[in-house]
Amino acid sequence: MKIKPICIVCLISRAYKEVERLTGDVDARMKAVKAVVEAINREINHEDHPFHLVPAYLGTVRERVIREVIGVDDPFAKIKAESNRVALNVLSNVSKSLKDKDGFEKFRQACLLAVAGNIIEFDVLGHEFRLEDVTEAVVKAEDELVIDDTEKLYKAVKGSSVLYLTDNAGEIVFDTVLVRELKRVGARVTVAVKGGPVMNDATMADALEAEMHKVADNVVTTGTDCIGLFLHECSSEFLEEYQKADVIVAKGMGNFESMTEVEHPCDVYFLLRTKCTPVAECIGVPKGGNVVLRLPKGEKLKC
Repeated sequence: MKIKPICIVCLISRAYKEVERLTGDVDARMKAVKAVVEAINREINHEDHPFHLVPAYLGTVRERVIREVIGVDDPFAKIKAESNRVALNVLSNVSKSLKDKDGFEKFRQACLLAVAGNIIEFDVLGHEFRLEDVTEAVVKAEDELVIDDTEKLYKAVKGSSVLYLTDNAGEIVFDTVLVRELKRVGARVTVAVKGGPVMNDATMADALEAEMHKVADNVVTTGTDCIGLFLHECSSEFLEEYQKADVIVAKGMGNFESMTEVEHPCDVYFLLRTKCTPVAECIGVPKGGNVVLRLPKGEKLKC
């Protein structure tokens, strides 16, 4: 997915909100935001780079600049810890209702829970969110589902090798439920988290806190701190898992923005909430909708 004019506004707005949380020093804030603006301008005009107009790539550039200028290795550390705490509490309250389901319906409810968790995102322009909203998102997950390819996913993963690309901390707690369901229907599941801190994306520390290692067959990192998935930055270990996957489950808008730009060797299923207008319009659904969308092997989206 290519950036739209409003994406540039969002990129800068997110930069300011982030540095505002990190420091009370006005000069430091100005230095960081100025550096972000300069870096984004440089990258947008770097026409030789294949992803210079992809929002997730530009967001990665922004986050690297902020960490360097402000001098904080993990700017969202406290937010991620609180997100995991809230999600674990919510999951304990909904676990019983999941146990009452079976077969495809249990699988579908796990998909809805995983998608509902994708509401956990901070500073997106036009996406007002508080951690207290997670419970309501879970309750409304079915009503707000606007694309439902869960049955296709259910059939595709049986006995398959699945690569599961996580998105955010907190959300990864709900992902454990879907990974467990993937295992129940005979899939071998490798879960991938980010190789380093970037925004509130899940890292190996979050995977361990969510106890993903007790559910998945394997937990790896992408080998990079990129938002979304950019294969040229990924580790050889991750690329091996990517190449042998029969099905990829990709969570969140960053993965959608980046992965729709290239062809993949297998079907990709995007599980996300459309938290911004450009992503919603690209998919062709309302903003604030829940999506389980199949992208067939070898296809790209033009938007």
